[in-house]
Amino acid sequence: ASLSPADLSDQIKVIGDYAFFRNAPAAEITIPASVTSVGAKAFGGCKVSGFLADPKSTAFTSEDGILLSKDGKTFIQLPDDKQITSFTVPEGTEAISRYAFADNPYIREIILPDSLKVIEGGAFSGCENLAKVIIPDTVSSMGTGLFQRSDQIEEFHIPASVDTLEEDFFRNTQVKTVTVQEGHSRYEILGGILYDKVEQKLVYYFGSAGEYTIPSEVEILAAYSFNGHPELTSLTIPDSVTKIQPLSLNLTDATTFVVSKESYAGQYMQKAGLASQVVFSE
Repeated sequence: ASLSPADLSDQIKVIGDYAFFRNAPAAEITIPASVTSVGAKAFGGCKVSGFLADPKSTAFTSEDGILLSKDGKTFIQLPDDKQITSFTVPEGTEAISRYAFADNPYIREIILPDSLKVIEGGAFSGCENLAKVIIPDTVSSMGTGLFQRSDQIEEFHIPASVDTLEEDFFRNTQVKTVTVQEGHSRYEILGGILYDKVEQKLVYYFGSAGEYTIPSEVEILAAYSFNGHPELTSLTIPDSVTKIQPLSLNLTDATTFVVSKESYAGQYMQKAGLASQVVFSE
């Protein structure tokens, strides 16, 4: 049976995270006036074509099937079965909720307004055809896993207004190109990588396949820094690297690691059971 207003009675106040996750397919879902909170992925996988907020609601409003906060400042949910290829988030929106666009297979382009300040985690995740999202320079906070499982993303821009990315920001991400606003206080592009110049950390590799040598400026390999790039055949890790965080080298068994035997990386490879993939440099 499909979800209906009868399933969401006017006695319900909170719809929790994953409340109806992968429930029976639903067309339009009505949010009763009594509901004050809708959790992340509450209707995920339900093939929702549209939301309709009760006009009497003090918490929510709906516009062309999109669920928004009553004041229009928070974008809550694009239906996962809304069949559009391009979408413009309304001007005046200041925040995009967790998983707001998640798992929509049709969307290819999302245009964000200059009023936007916060993008919560997983907002654009699982959008298999999403190729273009330009982050405006007004955004100051971006949650982790923003583009996880959205493998067609061509470019990700980090504005100067974003001070820090969360540790596992690039988890399950295959962004093809990363750019940084000129003069950023923390990040820069250095030889095919996103580099944290404050911590001397390699945050994310977005270079091509084949062989790659990590720049000597790098001291730390961040978690998931090579996530999504298993096609590297050879990775040279310099002696400058003194810390390799868990899951940073998510590569294939065919990848060869070139390290010096007495270096931190050389010792790490042996302890991590990767000795068979190591070539020691002279």
